Amino acid sequence: MLGHFLKKFLKKRQTTALSLQGLTPLLLNENTLWMQIIADDNLALAFTWLCQQSKESSANNAVWAYRRDWAANKEALQQALGGDNFAFATVDLVEITNDAGHKQIQESRCPQDRLMSRAIAQVLQPHLTPLLASECTHLKDNGALKTASAQTQAYLQSHPNSLMIKSDMKSYYATIDHRILIEQCHYLLPNEPKLHRTLWQFLQRTTEHAGTFGDITQGLPLGSSLSPLLAGIYLSPLDDLGNKSGAKQGGFYRRYMDDWVWFMPSTANKVSSKYHLRRTN
Repeated sequence: MLGHFLKKFLKKRQTTALSLQGLTPLLLNENTLWMQIIADDNLALAFTWLCQQSKESSANNAVWAYRRDWAANKEALQQALGGDNFAFATVDLVEITNDAGHKQIQESRCPQDRLMSRAIAQVLQPHLTPLLASECTHLKDNGALKTASAQTQAYLQSHPNSLMIKSDMKSYYATIDHRILIEQCHYLLPNEPKLHRTLWQFLQRTTEHAGTFGDITQGLPLGSSLSPLLAGIYLSPLDDLGNKSGAKQGGFYRRYMDDWVWFMPSTANKVSSKYHLRRTN
């Protein structure tokens, strides 16, 4: 069922209009958001965040070295941004041990690229979140997991016999199609050509591990400040379908990142209710 939805809404190039469902363009003057991103106060805020991420004050720590020469680094960054010469650096792949004790490969960006990703997220988040579905609860100001769980429990208590679909998406971040996502960003922000170019670079990254280089042509990086917002945009068609269908039929829909739940109230004709829920998806 879910595979059919993704094939229909996200994978067919001839159905681009369907991937834009649930999105509302933000009509501003050309490069308005880009100028906010590269402004002194926004970069300073991102720099403060970057400093808080560094727990080591060692001369060998990359963030600490970037902090130490912040004045010069900031000037060079702003010159690159102002002259359209900014480019994200090659991403290092490092081996880490997760909380479960398993080793895994994770992307590690240089301090300047982390700062830039944060600076973009700081500007886009308050502008785009109101334009996206409130049912996408992992986005800031949309209630988060605790509120989504409480709302789901409240619906269940008032509709105990509801029919339900509950699912998540395997390897969600890793399988996001860059072409579809950037088309969604173009539609959302039609007057931001400089930002589009930077977002494309953020997505289409080059990685390096033990001297071996590779090009990433799909998927979002884990741990980036910008990834949760882009992941929220990508499944807007699902949010739109769940919201419209739920409102029309008295149902309920909520999503947290790639986990989502969909309820349809039971009727006297249960066969009809199940048919409607399957047909909607």
